[in-house]
Amino acid sequence: MAQKTVPHNKRLTRAAHVVATTMDDEVVMMDVNQGTYFVMTGSGPSIWDKLAEPILLDDLLSALTEEFSTDAEPSFENYVEEFLSRLIDQGLVETID
Repeated sequence: MAQKTVPHNKRLTRAAHVVATTMDDEVVMMDVNQGTYFVMTGSGPSIWDKLAEPILLDDLLSALTEEFSTDAEPSFENYVEEFLSRLIDQGLVETID
């Protein structure tokens, strides 16, 4: 499946059919529609937490830049966008107007 581009003009949010729980420093998720499990580590749990409410990509990047005390470098932004693209491809994250 080809990766989707993460839109800058739409809000991102968790898909309603995904249940998740935090265990230690990771998030364990289950897509109840597909019956598949996923685990997020590293910066993934923080990104997942910020997707609890619909958020624009630029606002998400700003919050992550502040949280991880990093500059908004293209490599950081590319990492987050690639990660989000994979979450969208897997149906774990949705875009809304």
